[in-house]
Amino acid sequence: MFKIVENKLNIYAQNINKSLKELSILVSFSGGIDSTVLSSILNDIKNNAGFNLVLMHFNHNIHNKAQEMEECCRIFARKNSIKYYIKNLTFNYNVNFESSARLKRYKALNMKAQQLNCDFVITAHHKDDQIETLYMKKIDGADWISKIGIRECMGIVKRPMLDIRKTMIMEYARNKNLKWIEDPSNNDTSMRRNHVRKFQLPVIIKESPDFEKKLLFEAETNRKKMNLVISPFKKNEKLLIQQKSKLYIKINLEEL
Repeated sequence: MFKIVENKLNIYAQNINKSLKELSILVSFSGGIDSTVLSSILNDIKNNAGFNLVLMHFNHNIHNKAQEMEECCRIFARKNSIKYYIKNLTFNYNVNFESSARLKRYKALNMKAQQLNCDFVITAHHKDDQIETLYMKKIDGADWISKIGIRECMGIVKRPMLDIRKTMIMEYARNKNLKWIEDPSNNDTSMRRNHVRKFQLPVIIKESPDFEKKLLFEAETNRKKMNLVISPFKKNEKLLIQQKSKLYIKINLEEL
């Protein structure tokens, strides 16, 4: 798993004509298991390669472990001598919490990355997240572009664990004796994604063991289709931007 992330990082660096040691990376760090594993791996790579690593934690202030998660992030950052930022978020509860929180996080991450001159914003989305997203797009009757699902690369945002299963992340955390806090909101089944994860997908996968494979195959097919559509425009930046605007840079918040 370490090698998967390291190889992805090398590819991202090469794509902007930099070496690993020249990179500056901002990580969205919740203090949960996924982002703790990601941050731990990136810190180990950083110790060898020497790039700049910064963590950013968002305190949503919505559950009884919010302060504990914030402190967990602070301890991790200080223990590993990593610069970190903490931002408190507030919400209008008349709007969809998940979408609003996602929008606020990405806005803040992009602003901080610009302020710090970071090359990438890296998040801990993984393969199980992708499958949940693709399933929701399917039952919503979304268009083929949305059925690409979570993008590994979306501007400066990179998701190097998108091909990694949750079980691998859990195993890595246990083997490394990492400390994290379980977010209690993950058990709130009034939130759509949690309901999908805990109740809907397990039943479907039990009845159709190849269901996940079919979702991922369709997503990859749509990704290739999108690349074919935009490929004639790649030599003309202006036309490419126009085509992107028409076709797929209509970022649905659930895809972030």
